[in-house]
Amino acid sequence: MPRDRFAYTVILTYAFPVDMLRYDCAWPDSSEDARIIVASQDPATVRKARTDGQHLKVRIVGTKYPTFDRWSSFGATVMRDSLEVFKV
Repeated sequence: MPRDRFAYTVILTYAFPVDMLRYDCAWPDSSEDARIIVASQDPATVRKARTDGQHLKVRIVGTKYPTFDRWSSFGATVMRDSLEVFKV
């Protein structure tokens, strides 16, 4: 039975809420996205991004429709215009 797969971009300015991957049954889209998530757990990386006015941008793929409000509660924004739905 085909299932939908959802891909979307999350933008934030501090540590990536790793538990959201479990909550949304999701994973990083690439090894670069995984590297960004790991780096975001380092306070020095977060400080530098804030100081430089940068945002962390991560592409996520999952089997559940993203929970926009829950992401927002962690200070992250799911870019609605980045949402893609695939049949697998």
